Amino acid sequence: MIIHHVPFRPLGTATPTTASVEGETLILNEQRIDLSQIPEGMTLPMSAIGHELFAGPVSRRNGEIELTLRLAVNAGAPDYMWLGGRLQVSAGPVPFPVEPVRASPHAAKPQEGKQDV
Repeated sequence: MIIHHVPFRPLGTATPTTASVEGETLILNEQRIDLSQIPEGMTLPMSAIGHELFAGPVSRRNGEIELTLRLAVNAGAPDYMWLGGRLQVSAGPVPFPVEPVRASPHAAKPQEGKQDV
């Protein structure tokens, strides 16, 4: 499965997109989308999928499913998160780029002179 991804800035905080491939089924944020019924040479319009993270049609060419997904990105994300990309995944998790995890400013800090036991 060829998966193109394009960044978008949602209102509020971006929820990370998770996806994996099982045969011709795409599991997108835990929702299973069976793409096996798309015949060779056919292009299915985005509206026929009915999922908010699809950013274009889904097609089958040379036996391979090809699609484009929207990847939510936070405003302060590193530059590499704002680049689109192309991934080819035959099975398993889709390796989307991820934002680094930042330590919370409210994280507990050890008190000076005291040790954890």
